Amino acid sequence: LIGFISVGLDRIISTAVDALFGMYEPVVKKALPNIFQLLVTDWVNTFLDDFMSDPSNKECPYSSGANSDAFIDLRDMMAPPNKAFAAGGSGAAPYGDVVYSLVGILRKQLISVDSEDGSPTINSILVDPMTKAQSGVEGTVKFSSELIYFVKEVTDNIWSSVVENFEFGLSDVLVENIDTFSFPMALMELTKDPYNLHNYAYMGKNSPQPLTGTVRMMIGLDGDSPLSMQNKMDVSVKMPTGQVVAKLFAKISETRFLDFPLKNLMNLSCWLATLPAPEMDQTGRRVDDSANAGVALEQFLMAFTGMSIDFQCVTCSSQGIWKVSNVLMTLQTAGMTEDFFARLTNFAVDFIQGDWVQSFVDQSLADAPKSCPHYDVYEENFVSPYGLPEFPALSRDDIEFFLFSGLMATEVLAVVAAESHVSFNTEDSDPLSKQSSFNLPQDKPIVDFTSIPPLIDLILGALKKLVSKEVKDASGLKDRDIGLNSLLRRTGLLNDDRSLVIPFDDMALIFLETEVFLKEVRIQGLDTFTSINVVDIIGPQTILNEVALERLQIEADILIQDSTAPENDEVMTVSFGLENIQLTLGLFLAVDETLMKELELQFLLDIGHILPCIMSIFHAIEMTEFSMTVGNIVRPTISGFVSSEVSNSISKLTDTIFDNYGPVMLESIPILTDVTIKGVFNNMIEAYIKEGFVCPESETPPGQFFDFRDFFLPPTEAKEIGALGTSPYGPIGDMLKSLLDQELLSLDSNGIPVINDRVIEPLTEDQSGIKGDLNFETNLNLVDASDLNFAGIEKIVAQISNLKFENLNTFGTPLLLLDPVPLNGHLLDNGITIGAGNEPMRTSVGLVFEIEGDSMFAMRNQMDIRLDLNTASVLGVILAKISVDGFMNFPLGDILTPECLLSLFPYPKLDEEGLRLQGVSPSLAIEQLAIDIASWGFNVACTSCSTAGMNDLPEIFNTLKEAGATDALKTRMMPLVTDFLESDYMQTSIDRMLETSAKSCQNHDEYDEQFSPSYPMPGLPSLSLNSAETLIFVALALVETVAVVVAQSHLSVEVSESDP
Repeated sequence: LIGFISVGLDRIISTAVDALFGMYEPVVKKALPNIFQLLVTDWVNTFLDDFMSDPSNKECPYSSGANSDAFIDLRDMMAPPNKAFAAGGSGAAPYGDVVYSLVGILRKQLISVDSEDGSPTINSILVDPMTKAQSGVEGTVKFSSELIYFVKEVTDNIWSSVVENFEFGLSDVLVENIDTFSFPMALMELTKDPYNLHNYAYMGKNSPQPLTGTVRMMIGLDGDSPLSMQNKMDVSVKMPTGQVVAKLFAKISETRFLDFPLKNLMNLSCWLATLPAPEMDQTGRRVDDSANAGVALEQFLMAFTGMSIDFQCVTCSSQGIWKVSNVLMTLQTAGMTEDFFARLTNFAVDFIQGDWVQSFVDQSLADAPKSCPHYDVYEENFVSPYGLPEFPALSRDDIEFFLFSGLMATEVLAVVAAESHVSFNTEDSDPLSKQSSFNLPQDKPIVDFTSIPPLIDLILGALKKLVSKEVKDASGLKDRDIGLNSLLRRTGLLNDDRSLVIPFDDMALIFLETEVFLKEVRIQGLDTFTSINVVDIIGPQTILNEVALERLQIEADILIQDSTAPENDEVMTVSFGLENIQLTLGLFLAVDETLMKELELQFLLDIGHILPCIMSIFHAIEMTEFSMTVGNIVRPTISGFVSSEVSNSISKLTDTIFDNYGPVMLESIPILTDVTIKGVFNNMIEAYIKEGFVCPESETPPGQFFDFRDFFLPPTEAKEIGALGTSPYGPIGDMLKSLLDQELLSLDSNGIPVINDRVIEPLTEDQSGIKGDLNFETNLNLVDASDLNFAGIEKIVAQISNLKFENLNTFGTPLLLLDPVPLNGHLLDNGITIGAGNEPMRTSVGLVFEIEGDSMFAMRNQMDIRLDLNTASVLGVILAKISVDGFMNFPLGDILTPECLLSLFPYPKLDEEGLRLQGVSPSLAIEQLAIDIASWGFNVACTSCSTAGMNDLPEIFNTLKEAGATDALKTRMMPLVTDFLESDYMQTSIDRMLETSAKSCQNHDEYDEQFSPSYPMPGLPSLSLNSAETLIFVALALVETVAVVVAQSHLSVEVSESDP
């Protein structure tokens, strides 16, 4: 007894009661069963009989005060009358006393102060017993079974070559220290609003142990690939302290609640049906957005401090996973994980309070009566007509969270990949590894790159020199630069800022009310090559490529668009780069020679067909080496959209990762490229080849013959001069013609064709050491006749040597090639000028003419012959009718066969004399020709001549020049050559040549192995009077020159007087 009258009296009474209990407790315990059986039982039965005998006690009183349009005032239902009245309610307990009594008991039992540690009693009364019963440990919940597990078999033949199965699982969920609730804490606390309940709770405030959640994650990739892995790890999240505040709005219908039948007490839909649903449209959205919801979170807040995440490997085949814990600890030390969780919390709050959750709740309220049996609209197998609500527009903060999180995940994965790769035991790749193990198939020939045709080798060599040699940089950025750099800047492929722009036509990345589009990607640094050595043939089927670049920078513009407010559209730029790049690529390419030769040119007419058609000819492809070293990684940046706060966080995150793991990333790049990327590429390309590339057939263009206007010109320009203008032959011709005109035929700032500097000078300098000069020192026998024994002559030899072309870098204007002629799609305009400028184009050759035998004829004359041309121009319009069908079906194997190339021009029908039939047009002809030479020079000089008169040739030519004979010859020769080339004789020769070509090409429809034309020689060309006079002039000049040489030679002969 405590607090009765006085402390002394309390003590006396308590002591007396203790004494009585001490004396009579055993007696009382023994008597209790009899007392209950005899006295208490009789009393209870009598009370029940009396109660049930009164009819009024058998009726259940029904509250008739419910209003069908009214909603329950939560203050009156959840609190005693006095407290309800104080909060603004009626205080009349209109809903009885059961609910507020239960609420009171609940609050007292769960939110009282625990006398032992001062925490809420919810920990000891509810959490600890329940968790111990579940896991055996107070405050811990454990689920050992699999939470999620699935295996996805990759059925695509290509991707299955990399990954056969993807396996993912979550299991062994463990939540520890749940019993860390702390004050302040409130449960269903009333407010001044009749429909609001306030709730809040703290955790971990006074606990040394953080709330910890752990799940075991399993990720597996199966397959014969460098990507294969089996990783099982425990992922833990720790939360030292946290708080949650939730203000719940709920309008409960009085009628529906008070009429609720107990039989449906466990039906959630019936409880939801007590809450009114807003009017919905067919899509599941509110008709009136301003209408009140039946239930909603009016306020929701979460705050957590000191949160951290950790990974611990259980069994990990990827070595980098073992380092994740260290990486996360580094980020935690830098404050990055706390920043991440703060942004994650804000996103979760926005999402929970957002339109998506509220729309889902609205739909659930609208559907609830149809799933509750005691409503008239109940449907037994009801299926909601609404789909999931449309995902809400993301706020700026949400987008920034995803950017920050994505970048953090990317950089952590980059470190994991780097750590995994540096642990590999690798050896230097051998670019000839596949070559040495390759067995040539017996049933198909494979192309040998070491034995490619000389012409292809010559073209390939020229192209390699053009891209790798230093040239004058026409862009003006540098004085001299590697050819490829200069080419990329000149062609317009790069923008003014020297970047390659790849547009994506606003390719959508995410489809939300806030839409995110990839606008374009810019690649900078493509014109910073410092060395190039490509297509280096090191084996019959192996080529090696080595390049070095100063830098590569990639920037991506991303449009963030709010469909509800277009004026808020913003562009964000993401960039990263590499510096001082060294790349070595070895490729084994086994090309089926038969398939290559059978490949038809029609694949060139459609860019989309080029790759599959080329790939269809490969028997095998393997990347034998792919080694890339990088001097520095340019740290990623995001600009243009993110706030300064997020930008600073991103910079801090990137600096933390790169300061601690940058060297490892750089070290891993060569292994990443030469092991993983190379392995994945080889697996995929092998699968592609096994599956088989199909070379699709192109649609046959209209018309019988190629219209060069449509082939070589852009569509609009072609249409303006009479062509279709629909690009019937695809864009290849236009692309090649534009490249030809811009890179070879255009003029520099001085009006000089750029072909001189870009092509002629680097190629000639590489060959001879002198720009513009080509030297060929090989001897070539023109005549080598031995054992003649005729008139005292035993042998005649004519040999040329030291052929030399000088000043080939003197191309001038006009200079045009393959220009379509308006109004006729089969005519091509061409023009060439050489020897322009101060220096003539010079051709010189050494000639040796030797006769052995009788001393009267014996001679050996060694001479240098030189021809100079100053501003020599040739202009010509060529008629060329190329068969469309012939081109479409032309096999690539005939590309180096002249007669097959000529067979593309259908030959005109000829009569028995080999002459074109009347009314038949030619398919290849010189329509117009004009030749002009400003001046020329010709000289022959003896270097060692046994014929004395030959030494006078320079003097003889000089005499002719002074007399004006050479100028007259030049003036007369141009019309003569023009007459001859435009004559019927030449045209007949061309017609016969085309027929012979068609019948001599093995893959032509009209191939005839026995064909041997027996046409008579064409009649001599009919020349103009001026041309006939020119021939007589030339003949007389030659006869007189020979006469002078013979005369001078005989004057030098010492003879004795003849004896008649």
